[in-house]
Amino acid sequence: MAVTNNWKIVGLHESAVFNLGFFAFYAFIIWLFIALASYGCHFYYRFKNTHQQLQDSENKYRTLFEKSADAICLIEADICIDCNQAAIDLFGYSSKQQLLGKHLSEVSPEFQSDGRSSFDKTNEMMDIARQSGSYRFEWCYTNNNSQSFPVEILLTSVPFDGRNILHSVIRDISGRKMAEHKINETNQRLQHQTVIANELATKAEMANKAKSEFLANMSHEIRTPMNAIIGFGNLLVGEDLNDEQKEFAQIIKASAEHLLLLINDILDFSKIEAKQLHVEIMPCSLDEILSYIQATTKLMVEEKNLSFEINKCQDLPSQILTDPTRLNQCLVNLVNNAVKFTENGYVHLCFS
Repeated sequence: MAVTNNWKIVGLHESAVFNLGFFAFYAFIIWLFIALASYGCHFYYRFKNTHQQLQDSENKYRTLFEKSADAICLIEADICIDCNQAAIDLFGYSSKQQLLGKHLSEVSPEFQSDGRSSFDKTNEMMDIARQSGSYRFEWCYTNNNSQSFPVEILLTSVPFDGRNILHSVIRDISGRKMAEHKINETNQRLQHQTVIANELATKAEMANKAKSEFLANMSHEIRTPMNAIIGFGNLLVGEDLNDEQKEFAQIIKASAEHLLLLINDILDFSKIEAKQLHVEIMPCSLDEILSYIQATTKLMVEEKNLSFEINKCQDLPSQILTDPTRLNQCLVNLVNNAVKFTENGYVHLCFS
């Protein structure tokens, strides 16, 4: 009996151990289920959040894509797979389907402005964009009415889901080209007018130079008769004349000398232009120069009822080294201007 009881105790112990292991396994299963459920919920919410972010990003891009003022085309395998409303309007189509599936050379003239085939050049531009990442160039397209118009294109290579997409932004530059054309026409007209102006300026310069050279070369011929008039005037003043005749002779002599002075000024100016003016330094009498100024300006001073005096310092030498002709011109012009702008009173010329 004792043996039998021991066996029952052992059997009860093994049964308890079995129940405990089953309970632990069942608890582990429940924990694993809860963990998997928790992870699944976390993964689900992360997936949902990521999906929402992607959806928002796609909506933003789609909004920018559709609302862009520039025409945008997406190109894959050299054909258009998507475009926005601005592209449809640019090419003059009524729906997107009219543009999708087309090679961009199909909406271009057969040849571009450089004479190259639009088909070959389109493929070259797209290859450059794929290799360099982006490429900007000018192009000529034709709309649905077969009218050509210039555009600027920016091709950008965009890898997407293992595919190579070209993002093409197309901007109509007809207005800019028209403005450039007008500017070029204006520049050409200005250049033409500049050439004409330069030619006229050259001719005027040549004519002025010829005039100056002529006057400079004719200085002797012009001065000779005036010197003769002045010489005979001096002879006439020295003759036995009455007071009235002497006054007339002196007026002739003074006027001739004044005219000679003006002629000398004109000739000297012409000589300066022709670079032929020479200064001749020689000994001359200061008193003779002052007497010449007195006699030359006398008539003009008397006409305005002015008082004119020449004051000379006593320490000055009687002989000076100068160009008498140039000095006379300067002093006579100085006195004439003083008399001209003096209404009443006096004009004094001082030498010290």
